[in-house]
This record gives sequence, structure tokens and C-alpha cells, in this order.
Amino acid sequence: MHVSDGPARRVRRLVAAFVVLLLALPAAGGPAFKRVVITPNASGETMGGCCGLQPRGRLTAANATLRDLVESAYQRYGFDRREIEGGPPWAGTKRFDVVAEAAEEHVIDPDGVPRKTWLMLQALLADRFKLKLRVEKRPRPLYALTLATPNGPPGPRLSQSDVDCAAVVAMEIRGQRPEKPSCSVAAYPGRLVATALSMPSIARFLSDSVDRPVRDATGLAGVFDLELEAVEIRPPGPFGPSYRPSDTQESIFQALPAQAGLKLEATQGTEDVLVIEHVEMPVLQKE
Repeated sequence: MHVSDGPARRVRRLVAAFVVLLLALPAAGGPAFKRVVITPNASGETMGGCCGLQPRGRLTAANATLRDLVESAYQRYGFDRREIEGGPPWAGTKRFDVVAEAAEEHVIDPDGVPRKTWLMLQALLADRFKLKLRVEKRPRPLYALTLATPNGPPGPRLSQSDVDCAAVVAMEIRGQRPEKPSCSVAAYPGRLVATALSMPSIARFLSDSVDRPVRDATGLAGVFDLELEAVEIRPPGPFGPSYRPSDTQESIFQALPAQAGLKLEATQGTEDVLVIEHVEMPVLQKE
């Protein structure tokens, strides 16, 4: 039977295309920086971003766009990268230097993420840029990262780490370097090396090598070390002196179960998209 595609049906179709999750505004009276200086960056350079963390609760961004600042402020886990839509053209082209100072040292969560600092950056954006966001859940094809065998053991190249990422990040903020790379990732042609990363962060990096976003569905808590060799791992470089490529020809879909005890399952789900509803050029200052 033919059903007319009238207005009501079209509305339902539009509603199914996205779901408004929440109004992404920082809570009133929440943590905030005590001093903020925003200056224009007229270097003409295209490289920059957010953010550097320094002692005494100091945060800096160099040559950063508004989108760079939003991406950092709304991270959910380490190395999170979120889709951002909307806003005026200058949100992705106009570049700023930001210096912000808090009343106390950065608070680092056990997985190495300074979530309180990101909340303060959200408050900064709402105050100085008059930023208003909403979060929409959009349907997307995804890969779920799961255990290859339910309740099964990890593979030989995946192991839980006892590294204290909060201590590592605090050390880096003080300008010290750990004895070996930790709470980080390195990618080379054919090889991905993660050290003390959470499973959501590992899933995020796997997304770079496949045709759809990867979401953690392992149920594994804590941080992990992973060394994965797969032909799809093709980072653009440049590479440093510790260059460690692999000549493997094994697909990531074969490599994950054998090497890590994990697998990618094609599925349908939703992706959170940050939509800029309103933003204004900030009042710019000089140091």
C-alpha cells in the first residue's frame, strides 16, 4: 500500500537523523581560571593548537582556532577527537594565543586526563567567546571494539599497565620526562605502539586505520600497553629517530584477534557531534 510522504512523516525522518542530547554549557559557579589573556596571533602560520599545561595551574594555547579550543575543552578521554559543526567561518581560521592561570595546580585524573582543567576551559569559552553548544547524537556506521572471545584473555601483545598516568602527566607539567614513553602512542607504517592508554583512547587511534569510527565495547578498565602490526596502519609522519616500521601484510581484522585478543565488529550506532549555536569574537588584549 502506498503511503503519502506528508509533512508528519518528513518530520519523523528528520528527528530520526539526529537526537539533541544536551546543552553543552559549563555549570554556573563551577571551576574557572582566575586570569585569562587572549591575544590575536598574526604569524600567518597554519600549525598550532591547544593546549599546553604548566605549573601553578597555567594553560597556554598558541596559534589556536576556536575549534581547536573547543576540541580540547570537550574531551571525554585522552586523545579524544570530536566532530564539530556550525559557527562562523572565522571559528576555523582566526587564530589566537591564550594564557590562562588557575588558583591551584592542575588536577590530573588516574587516566592522565585533566578534566577539571577542561571544565575551566569550557567556562573560559562561555565567558570570553560567549560560546553556546549543543550535542547531537547522529546515526553512524561504527566498529565496536570487543573481546575476541567473551571473558577471554588478552592476546600476547596487549597487557594491563601499572603506570600511574596522573603521576606521569604531573611530571611532564613540571618539565620532567619519564624514563620511558608512557601514557602516549606512537604510530609508524604498519605498527601502532600504545603505552598505558585507556581502551577508549586505543579505540580512537584504531579509527585512523579503518573506514569508520571505532568505539570501545570491551568493558576493560584501566590502562593498557598494546603493540599492533597491521597493513592498514599508515600514519602520515614525519617520524622521529625511533622509527619502527613493519612490513606486515596482515589485515587489522586478522591482527587484532591474534595479537591483542580483540576484534572489530561492524555495527550501527550514534556519534556525538558538537554543534556551535552561538559564538562571538572575544575582546582581545595585549600582555
